[in-house]
Amino acid sequence: MAIIKLFSGSHCLKDEVVRNIIETTGYQEITDQDVVQTSAKHSDMSETKLFRAFSARTSVFNKFTREKETAVAHLKLALSSLLDKSEFIISGYS
Repeated sequence: MAIIKLFSGSHCLKDEVVRNIIETTGYQEITDQDVVQTSAKHSDMSETKLFRAFSARTSVFNKFTREKETAVAHLKLALSSLLDKSEFIISGYS
């Protein structure tokens, strides 16, 4: 199983690069949205809360709720279940 991970900055033509790699390799693309949607299906957390885990900021209540750590654990589980199938290009923060 081969995985290509891409992370780009502004004005880097990421979409064009990803499209060219997909055409050349035949790999399937996984985006942050795919990981969050998969995670939301298998957990009791909303997509909004899961997306917040990508942010560097932590809620003032995180000390009590451990929401960020829980969200990251769910995202890791979702990503591992997505990667279990084939060859992928992962674009974004995932």
